[in-house]
Amino acid sequence: MLILIGRERGAAGTKLSLIAGLDTSNISRRCDAARQKLVTDRKLAFAKSRTESLYLAKIAESQT
Repeated sequence: MLILIGRERGAAGTKLSLIAGLDTSNISRRCDAARQKLVTDRKLAFAKSRTESLYLAKIAESQT
């Protein structure tokens, strides 16, 4: 989720690779794989949605 949401929110692959401790090519592959899996895995889609909601709530909270 970190990689997928990060990429969708505009994070650079190089930054994500530093955070996750992965090579930039792995970041790209994992993001692509997660996108494909979201199509068929409802639990994963729910987890992504919930994670994004919590993330956005924390961002909003930090800006008040």
